[in-house]
Amino acid sequence: MDAPAALNAATNPVAYPAAAVVVMGVSGCGKTTIGQLLADHLNWQFIEGDVFHSDGNRAKMQAGIPLTDADRHTWLNVLGRELAAGKDAGVVLSCSALKRAYRQQLRDFVPDLRFIWLDVAREAAQTRTHERVARRVETGERKEHRHQHEDGHVLDALDQRMQCT
Repeated sequence: MDAPAALNAATNPVAYPAAAVVVMGVSGCGKTTIGQLLADHLNWQFIEGDVFHSDGNRAKMQAGIPLTDADRHTWLNVLGRELAAGKDAGVVLSCSALKRAYRQQLRDFVPDLRFIWLDVAREAAQTRTHERVARRVETGERKEHRHQHEDGHVLDALDQRMQCT
């Protein structure tokens, strides 16, 4: 599925009068940029997931220490509550959500949660994050590809045709 078709499928206002969507992927894939553009286009709330990290998580990330599942648990619960609170009016969240368990934890709050996975080559992500010295996230963490029973769309994050129409 090409990028415009995937975006339309994930956010179709007829099928989903209001909804919650997570724009996900590794650090440097463009989650915040694409998420904000999508939210603006749909006139939905945008939530930047990273601002909800605890001070302890921020300190670890600034030190280049990968977060553990335990570090992420409370953060994901906060994000899940934010998604649930905004879904009736429409909400877009930027969040790495790299592990299936993380996506399921968010779905526990919003069962019909939709995901848009921004896929980007490792080299491109590293180039994009090179200047983010104080904020290294997801280092060493492997992403788990979307399971066949998970609802979502994969987009090439470098696709120049990715526009909301």
